[in-house]
Amino acid sequence: MLHWIHRNQFLEEVSNLGGLPGQPQLIVLRIDTTQFRRDVPTEGSDSELDESMAGPAIRWYGKFNSHLFTFDVPISAPYLDRCMLTTPFPNDDDYDWSTLVSLGALIEFCDVHHVAFIESRAVSPTHSVYYFDDRGFDVPVYDASSIEESESLVAWMESFRIDGHYYSGIVEAEADWRIVECNPHSTAVLGRYSSRSASIDVACRMSMNSQHVLFVVNESPEGDLRPVEVANGRVIVGEKKGTQLFD
Repeated sequence: MLHWIHRNQFLEEVSNLGGLPGQPQLIVLRIDTTQFRRDVPTEGSDSELDESMAGPAIRWYGKFNSHLFTFDVPISAPYLDRCMLTTPFPNDDDYDWSTLVSLGALIEFCDVHHVAFIESRAVSPTHSVYYFDDRGFDVPVYDASSIEESESLVAWMESFRIDGHYYSGIVEAEADWRIVECNPHSTAVLGRYSSRSASIDVACRMSMNSQHVLFVVNESPEGDLRPVEVANGRVIVGEKKGTQLFD
């Protein structure tokens, strides 16, 4: 049964347990935060009271059966429609994504529109679950140790009617990705990342403040070599062959 509890009660239960059991797992969900604030029966604590928060946010505390969890809702852009759920990883015999099954009542209470990220303990993942971002590119949500694991998560999301197009694919290989701004007079490297999807995400945000098209390119000699053009916060061309950006 789902219970929203006050901060002092949460800290008391953690103290009685000698600390939070197990390794904490982060799950990022997209919800209607305005509706959530109206529905949740307890008051949250702001980030000034808890230094473990990554940024300005309001934190709620809860318990579902034996699962203690915290629920952070950001109060500043750009993630106003997302929340960060932190709770211990499931047992080693279960897939890491099965936390969602254990906390199904919480998922229903929050009316989750979209699962944006599920932390995984996979050391050498072979597959990932992706979703297609409405800005025009694929984003990895969860790293899995096998295709069976990734496909089982996709099947659960479909059965739970989680919004978005999710699919299982080969894990995204690391490479040397650059975000490049080109104008008639100069070329500037704005950032370097090892992840293609992370690079495109950052480029989309940067492009909102740029008058020029940004390019996301792979400097590595292998892997996904498709350049991506970004403007006005989204991908405008997924592949542009024959573009020479540098001498």
